[in-house]
Amino acid sequence: MIGFFIKRLNFFRYYILQNASYSKKTVISNGVKIKNFNKSRGTLILNDCKVNRGCFLSVNENGKLKISSNSTIGERSRITCDNYIEIGDNVLLGPNVFISDMSHEYKDVNIPICYQDICKSKRKVMIGNDSWIGANVCILPGSVIGKHCVIGCNSVVNSTIPDYSVAVGAPAKVVKFYDFKQQKWISVRDMK
Repeated sequence: MIGFFIKRLNFFRYYILQNASYSKKTVISNGVKIKNFNKSRGTLILNDCKVNRGCFLSVNENGKLKISSNSTIGERSRITCDNYIEIGDNVLLGPNVFISDMSHEYKDVNIPICYQDICKSKRKVMIGNDSWIGANVCILPGSVIGKHCVIGCNSVVNSTIPDYSVAVGAPAKVVKFYDFKQQKWISVRDMK
């Protein structure tokens, strides 16, 4: 039984790596799953990053998911891409982060939601370089997180977070920003 599991795991890992663009320094832990991906459809680019165990990456037909250099995807995180998701350099995602550039249809009240289709959109999700996304954060379609941002645990991002900001809450709102003139982090409350 153990031998069968190891062979199956090695085959699965081989399948993932042979069907994606990845660099030699990319680390994919055991238990990572990729869905709806092959060369003729979506694009998955992994550049010198680490994808921790239990993560789920889904790239639909014409989608493109790019995870850049030195970024780490926390355990059990889930990324679903229908259009375009880009995670910049040196980004740290905590565990259980959910990122999606699509949502589920619900408009027809005569059909159960689970049987309705996915809402296709052209909205992208971008996470800037050097950012830290806390545990259990949900990043929704159209979200843009700037460079060197911190998103607090359990936050829901559904808009643009400017560079050098700290944002928390549901929906996430900026509570601090870095003032380059004073060379320190300033609370938004102190500005009022």
